[in-house]
Amino acid sequence: MRVKRLVLIVPGDVNTGSPNRRYHWRTAATLKKRWTAAATMAWRAAGSPWVGERVRLTFTVRRARALDPGNALRSLCLVAIENGLKKRAFVDDDLLHLCYGELIQEVDKKFKGFEEVQVLIERVEG
Repeated sequence: MRVKRLVLIVPGDVNTGSPNRRYHWRTAATLKKRWTAAATMAWRAAGSPWVGERVRLTFTVRRARALDPGNALRSLCLVAIENGLKKRAFVDDDLLHLCYGELIQEVDKKFKGFEEVQVLIERVEG
């Protein structure tokens, strides 16, 4: 199935992958594996669609408290989500095939304990 736009919800708090946490390499690898698997499961639940050759990724982080934007962008959780979708929903994560939209933060107390990341994948023409 081919789509122009795909929205996926990946449950979890991206702050667990903050670069400030300085995890041991084995702990970081386990965390990356968990987030990669969660992104892959969300993609499969959406029907395993193919978006296109060139795509734009936009992340919306939903949590109870705001994150420092720099830490959120460098979170290993977002990188793991991207890796979970690479070669499934789009070709590759090089500059030719992937560009990044913005990082949006939705902050509300209703997300406490129910943190999630909304991933928007849009086909880019041209």
